[in-house]
This record gives sequence, C-alpha cells and structure tokens, in this order.
Amino acid sequence: MKSEAQPRISNIIKDMPKACDYWRGLFKRLDDGELCRQMDVLREETARGVAAKKRLPRVFALAAEACRRVMGLVPYPVQYMAAAALADCEIAQMNTGEGKTLTSILPACFRALDGKGVHVITVNEYLARRDFEANSPVYALLGFSTGLSLSGMDVKEKQSAYACDITYSTATEAGFDWLRDGMATKREHRVQRGLYCAIVDEADSILLDEAVTPMILSGGGKGDDRDYRIADTLVKYLKKTVYDSLDDDERAIDEYPGDYVVDRRRRLTFLTSEGIRKAERYYRTENLFDIKNLKNYHFLLQALDAYGILERDVDYIVVEGKVLIVDRNTGRVMQGRRYSAGLHQAVEAREGLEIHQESRVLSSVTYQNYFMSYTYLSGMTGTAWQARRELSDTYGVRVRKIPPNRPCIRIDRPDRFFPNGEASLEALVQTVKAAHSNGRPVLVGTVDDRTSDEVSARLSDAGVPHRVLNARQNAEEADMIASAGMPGSVIVATNMAGRGTDIRLGGGDPDLAEKVKKLGGLLVVGARRQRSSRVDRQLAGRAGRQGDPGESVFFVSPDDDLIRLFGDGDASRRGVVKAQRRAEAEDANQRSSALETDTILQIHRQNLLKQRDRLLDSGASGKILREMINLLIDRMINDYPDPADGFSRFRVAYFRVFGIRSPSGSDSGRDNLNPSRDEDYPDAAAYEKSAVNALCALERKAPGAFDEISRAVLLQLVDEAWCDFLEGYEELKEGYRLMSSGKGKPYITLIQHSALMLDAANAYILEEGLRRVFRLKVEKDSQLLFD
Repeated sequence: MKSEAQPRISNIIKDMPKACDYWRGLFKRLDDGELCRQMDVLREETARGVAAKKRLPRVFALAAEACRRVMGLVPYPVQYMAAAALADCEIAQMNTGEGKTLTSILPACFRALDGKGVHVITVNEYLARRDFEANSPVYALLGFSTGLSLSGMDVKEKQSAYACDITYSTATEAGFDWLRDGMATKREHRVQRGLYCAIVDEADSILLDEAVTPMILSGGGKGDDRDYRIADTLVKYLKKTVYDSLDDDERAIDEYPGDYVVDRRRRLTFLTSEGIRKAERYYRTENLFDIKNLKNYHFLLQALDAYGILERDVDYIVVEGKVLIVDRNTGRVMQGRRYSAGLHQAVEAREGLEIHQESRVLSSVTYQNYFMSYTYLSGMTGTAWQARRELSDTYGVRVRKIPPNRPCIRIDRPDRFFPNGEASLEALVQTVKAAHSNGRPVLVGTVDDRTSDEVSARLSDAGVPHRVLNARQNAEEADMIASAGMPGSVIVATNMAGRGTDIRLGGGDPDLAEKVKKLGGLLVVGARRQRSSRVDRQLAGRAGRQGDPGESVFFVSPDDDLIRLFGDGDASRRGVVKAQRRAEAEDANQRSSALETDTILQIHRQNLLKQRDRLLDSGASGKILREMINLLIDRMINDYPDPADGFSRFRVAYFRVFGIRSPSGSDSGRDNLNPSRDEDYPDAAAYEKSAVNALCALERKAPGAFDEISRAVLLQLVDEAWCDFLEGYEELKEGYRLMSSGKGKPYITLIQHSALMLDAANAYILEEGLRRVFRLKVEKDSQLLFD
C-alpha cells in the first residue's frame, strides 16, 4: 500500500474541480497532437519526481478534455473529487449512476505516468470488455496504450495486454494470471509485470463480500470415485437433525437425536453417538476414529457436508451434468471454481452425476491477499462507508463519501412485515402486479436462485410477464438489467446480478423516461433482507439514479433465514437491525480469521517461491547448485554427528545424494576426518570439493542441456514441495485452534507449526533436488537422461 509518509493528494480534493476546469479551459485550445505532447511533459515531470499535487490537476484536465473530444462527456465536479480520492488510494463511495466508469479514467491516467502498469478491475468480463472498448480511444488520444486480459486468451495475448499502460480485467482473471506466473517454468512464460496499481470497481463486493473466496490453481487429478459413492450411500440412510443455531446448546454428543446434526448458522455438521455406531457397522470397524480409518472418515465428513450444509439452487446449481458453484453474495456462477478437499466430488455423488477426479491444489490465494499485494489500491462503490474500519484495517485504504451530482429523491419505504413466508410472498406478488398494471418498471431482488424460481412461479400464476436473472442467465445480465427501466418491465434478479450496468429510465429515451418518472420511477422490491445491510442498500440504490424518482421496499417474515438464524424470530424493524448486525459481525470475524491464516500462507509462499524466481532469473543454475551442495553437506554433518560409528550414516547419506563414496574413493571415514577440531568430524571442504568436481564434469559434457534440464528439475521439485506444503497447511489450518495449550495463542501455534513444515519442505528441496540432478547421466550425443 501507499506509504502514509507521502503527502496526501486528497487534502486538496475540494479545490480539484476548480483547478481542473481552469486547466481544461487552457487545453481546449490545443489540437490533438499538442494535447498528447502535454501528457508527455507530465510523464517527464513524473520521472523527475515533481510533486503529485502539482501534476494532478493538469493530468485530470487533459483526461477530461480527451473524454469530451472522444465521448462528448465532461466530468462533473463530484467526479473530479472522486478521481482525486482514487489517485490517493482511497475508496470513493459514489451513488449508483454517478459515472464511475468515466471517473476511473482520470486516476488511471495519473498512475499510468509511472510506467509500471495500472489494472482496472471489474466484476465480470462483459464490463471489462465494455469499459476497455469505450475508454481505449480516450487513452490513445493521450498517448497511453490499453490492454484487455480475459479468460481463454493465450500467453502472448496476455503478455501484450499487461505490457500496456492500462489493463482491464476481472478480479478472478487477474488473480489467476498472478498465480500462473508464480508457477511458470520460464521467465518468458509470465504475463504480468507486477502488482503496482489497481482501481477496483464495485470495491465492496470484491474486497469484502468475496474477500475470503480462494482462487485455486489446480491440476493432477487423484482419488477413486468408489470412496465417494460408498460414503454417499451411507449418508443417504442416516437421519438428519437440523438446528438453526447451537450457540447456546450445551448437550453432550450422545444427547442429540438422529444420526447427524446440522448447525445452519455456523454451517457445521457432526455425527451423533448413534451415527458413529452406524458408521462403524457400515465400514466394519470397531473404531471409526482409528488412524487406519481416517480415509473413510474424511469421505464421510464430505458427504455429510454435501447433504447437510450445501443446498441446490442456493450454494450450487446443476447445468448440463456439472455442479457449478454459486457465490451467495453476488448470485453469480463462480466459473472454474470447484469445492476443495473432495467436497465437490461428494456433491457430484449426491446429485448422481459423473464424479470427476479430485484435483491437487498447485497454488491458491484469497481475493483479499491478492489485492493486498498491490503497491497502490483504490476502488469505487455505492456502499463502503459502513465497512470503512474493516477496509482500513485490512487494506490500509480510507473511504471517502462523494456527494451526488444531484440530490437523491428516492423514497425508501419502511419494511413490510408478515406472519410467515407465504403471506410475505403473496403480498410481494400483489405489489408487483399493481405496479406492472400501471406500466411502472419493477426490479425484484432475491437472496438466491430458489427464491427467484418461487417468485417467478407466483408471478406467472398471477399473469405478470417478467424475466428472471440468476446464476443460470448470467450471460444476459447486462442487457437485461439495462432494460429494467423500460415501462412495464418486471425483472426478478438474484442478489446484485447486473451490478455495474446502468439502469436508465425509459432506456435513455427522453419521452419514455418522462413517462416512467410520472409513474414514480423504478420500483425496487426486496423479497427478503440480506445478511448485510450494505447489500440491501446496493439493491435499493438501483433506483433514483442521477436525481430520478424511485422507490424501494423490503418484505420480511419470521421464516426468512436472516430472522431465524440471527434475529431470534423477531420479524420487526428492531429485529432486522439486530439480525443484520450479528450476521455482519460474524462475516467480518470470518474474514479476519481467514486473513490471519492466509497471510501466514502467503508469507511462506513468498519465502519458498523466491527460489523459483532465482532459478528463472539466473543465467545458469551452476551457482545455485554449488550453494545447495554447501548447505546440504553442512546440514548432513549436523544431522549425523556420531563419531562412534565412524560417521557411516553421514557417508551413506552423502552417497545417496551424490553417488560418491568419499573424496578419496575409499570407504574409510577416518581418512577423511578433520583433526583440527576437538572431536573428529568429516572434512566438509573435501566432501564439498568432490561433489563440485562431479558437478563440473556434468556441466562440461553438456553445458547447455545440463543447465536447462537441471533448472527444470529444481523448478519441478519446488512445485512438488509447495503442493505438499499446501495440503499439510490446509489440514493444519482446520484444527489450529485446537493445537494451542496452556496460555499459548492459536495464531502463534499455527505460525510455529507451519514454519516447521516449511523448513521440512526446504530440506526436501535441498536434498532431493541435488539427488535428482546428480542422477542425470550425460550420453555421447550430449543429451541428458535420468539414470
């Protein structure tokens, strides 16, 4: 993040509109070529270190003038203010329809002057492509190059995109590009230049709602589908007992009814005493928890979660025989994501689908740790103020409220409360039907696909024509949402599907817009309250764009998940507030806990994978191999310090790695001892020299081939060690709270245990890497083969 020692640009934010208008008045007289040359002058000033405050108004004015010439649009004063906040690494809270896309052009130009690359991040590929195509001519006029990184592009296309001054992409694709770079076997296969500056659209969605979602790079399938089928068959016949919450339940495990218990609030499952007995009979074992049964127990736990926690059309959908994960926060399918640790296979077994092999995790990172890696981070959203403390603590960014260009006149009605879900849905349908009969456009927001389907069915029964936008119609979301302001339009949308797409009354047609305004503008109806009040405000904010009229109302009942799980069944305004605060606190705690464990992982990742960078950057691997020889011989001497046996264990270990008996070629350890020490020790220098001589012999016989293949061997080994470390760390992370004892802190315990694991991984790389390199045999045709 940006150092706090640097002067804050946004201290002059209130003066920015006036200063920018002054400079733009001067730049209007210049032709296009002179406009571009003025930006070149600012690029030179940036290289010389001229203060940002002196350059910022001129950069913004040039960008604004370019926007006028290319798009016919000039930023409003509030957009200049928001742009200054973004240039200063802040989150700008801007109302819906305030022109975030145009605003982002200004700070992108400012940071692009540094020449290190600016990443403009959107929530989906449609928006990334749309903004890239719309804004590229503006950047080109000012002498900036622009690129686009989307899924399906090859390495050369991505390298070209990231080599540009400004690159548009999605959070997911940029994150996976970074992960793939970390696993590249050659420097020329990497696509990103580094993580310098990111401007994130819908920042609260990406930085908070999706913060703990892991991006997982996987490969190398493993596992037997029979294990999942066997566990699935058992769970189908076990009796499930579901509780909304077990927070205050102090019963012992043998006091719970049924075979397994589900805690919906904590999303946890566990076997009861009766369930354990049934599982032991099923697997024909006396002790389910015996170490020899850990494999079966693991598959059983995944099956319990598949049946007890995950819900079809809520957590996932099934399309064309495939299980697709749905993000609960956005309602979108998480393309390319699969549940880890065998859970995805357990769901496939539950649904009776083909079970695909479990993939091995090659590398992973959460969204929050990925974006924390940027030097400069900023973003835009309509709802960030409530989470300003968490954003500051996690990312080191401040939130700044930007006033609307025009006052918001949307009417937010009080919640409507009903005795049960049936009555709530019936009232919702009648409200939509009444509005539709008058020609008023309606947007219905739901919490999941299941509710969308139910609302859709009831609207159909009531004779209300409508369209449904959920995880299954993700591809059409932009066009569908864009038409939500048309007279008579009724759209049912899961969560915030369509974010980033403007809803213009009448579709932008002045006559139709006036007609809709007379009807009261867009009516937003919330089928339920969300876990986060931020998401509710996002939904309500779809109405009332740029001073347009609009209205929002939410329907609530005791049957809603929020009220049952967090509000103690209190379907009142006070109950909603209490429930959302409890849910938000739990979500924030989850993000905080995930940040702790993932930060440790990323520190270890950087330490371990520095070896990859060095291998990729080094001209030859010989120097690295010599250092490894020195380190390994010292480690061997420390690991086998036993003169009583003539250091035979040391010599055996040395021979196992290097294939050399001793420096003199004899089996006598005494001939190779160093008498200068108080005790007899192997002569480390002699053993090292012998190994280095053998290495030189390999290098001389096939210098080019040996260097290339030995580097590939070491890179492969680093990747293997990292995969093993990841698997071990995941197991460690799941139970790290149980590892501490006495006054020890679980977090410290996790650090200590993972550090030991990393040390073991480094030791493995050192010894096994040299062993594999020294197994290479040089043939007469200068090719290298494994012995």
